[in-house]
Amino acid sequence: MPIIDDLSNEIKKQPDKHYRWVRRESGNISTKKSKGYEPVSPQDPEVKGTILEKSHKNVDSSITIGNLQLMRCTEEQHKKNRAKVQERNDRIQSALKAKYLEGGEGLKRSLGKKHEGIKLIHEESD
Repeated sequence: MPIIDDLSNEIKKQPDKHYRWVRRESGNISTKKSKGYEPVSPQDPEVKGTILEKSHKNVDSSITIGNLQLMRCTEEQHKKNRAKVQERNDRIQSALKAKYLEGGEGLKRSLGKKHEGIKLIHEESD
């Protein structure tokens, strides 16, 4: 989204902060707040003196563009959030791999000796 990218370049990023445009849909802002994000307001140094300060402020003193709101959290909190997502993704990948290998073994059993020429494609990373 070129407009969002251009406006994101206007943000005077503060040290140790992570910025994100968040959809203003039911529960989404609350979810982000529970993960350590807070709204950026027109009075904050990140947007003071930029086009965002004047033309994109909302009645609730947040910076919005259409259905998106500018929020921030600490880099440390962002890393914790990313680590949780990565941990969940790793568990899902591990479960899928186990199911795949289990299915392959079941296929081999069902084929009996006919499976000797068939090799399952999988990658061992352990």
